Amino acid sequence: MNQNLEIEELLKQLRNELAIPKKNRPKDWEDLVGRLVGQIANDYASQKNHELALAELSLISLAASLGNKNAKKRVLKPSLWLECAPPSINKVLLSLDEQKMGIKSLSSIKSDWVSLYILGELESLTEKRLIPVYLDWLLKHSNNLSGLLSTLNKNNFSPKKISREDWVFDLLSYLLQTAPKQVVNDEFIGELLRIISYGVIEKNSLETLQIKVFEVLNAFSNYRPSILIATTMPALMAFFEYGHLTKNKKLISLQEALAYKTLDILRAASTLKNVGGDELIQFMTVGLKRSIYKFDRIQSDFGSPEINDDISKQSHESYETETTLVALISNWRDYLKSSPSSKGLDQLTTRLNELLRHFSIVSVGEEDLTEAYDPFRHELLDEADKNISIIKVVRPGFGKRREDGSIRILLKAIAQAS
Repeated sequence: MNQNLEIEELLKQLRNELAIPKKNRPKDWEDLVGRLVGQIANDYASQKNHELALAELSLISLAASLGNKNAKKRVLKPSLWLECAPPSINKVLLSLDEQKMGIKSLSSIKSDWVSLYILGELESLTEKRLIPVYLDWLLKHSNNLSGLLSTLNKNNFSPKKISREDWVFDLLSYLLQTAPKQVVNDEFIGELLRIISYGVIEKNSLETLQIKVFEVLNAFSNYRPSILIATTMPALMAFFEYGHLTKNKKLISLQEALAYKTLDILRAASTLKNVGGDELIQFMTVGLKRSIYKFDRIQSDFGSPEINDDISKQSHESYETETTLVALISNWRDYLKSSPSSKGLDQLTTRLNELLRHFSIVSVGEEDLTEAYDPFRHELLDEADKNISIIKVVRPGFGKRREDGSIRILLKAIAQAS
């Protein structure tokens, strides 16, 4: 018991030292913090009080992040909680920085308790700035955005201390920030729909919610256009039927952006139909066309001869259509990796490749091969690696070959340091 009192005093001293701004630190700060870290780290290995152990782990990690050399050498592992959940971070750790380091220190654990523990922490949260930090941890544990939403939906999660509107808006803002880094599958739309359908949104908040959702869909569809034709998309549009009457210019603009992106997919599918007319491609074209009936802003376009009868005469050389075709074919190649080969799939792949040649679209980079890094051709997985000169291609990109032989990049190749 006396030993724990001593540790509590050491933790208090360490907290005080770590709170000193860098410019105000005394000359002996490094040595003093180093000695405190050493004493606390020695106790950590045998500490049975989980609250003290969590504080020790987090504060030493915080000291390391603030530049203390001795703390950087002390790599503490959260092995105490491999089988059981730790005490509440919100209750044990005092400052925002401590809590962030506590989350970071525990986030390597893959145990079964993690999801419910995070949801419990979000439930008792008083510091809203920690919401994205906890969601990052939950996303890491869930592996992808659909898994994250599925976990929240499965537990019917809605924090009591945060208003429903604030929680949903914060969640959508978080999803918007992660869009460039996440591969979104078709299940994402369904899980998103269930999240926003938990309860009735106040009418004066509905338009703000619509804008947020459409911003998320608009951003994600830049990377995976196929989510706009997911089977649950009509249900999502029906949920926002009130938005058809809106006079909000931003909402109208987002509605139109999504509508015309979907129209581009229709046009791309019609081009596929002209490349070869088997039943699979015809079915795809009909399915794409039916999927956009909820977009009132362009619904009248689909009755015109320009779309229905003479679509093959349309010009598909626009940048928007090229980008949509590239995204469709990129998604198709991802699908082939997880699907057994068959004559039907091989035939469609051949036609897709013919479509690429028709538009003079070529691959940028070859998977698993190394080449010189070019920021105009390559998107690095780790932004910290921008000073490298040689990279390995993880996923090829696409470009448009001009008449002079040069290539205009449509989709950068994904690469990592070699």
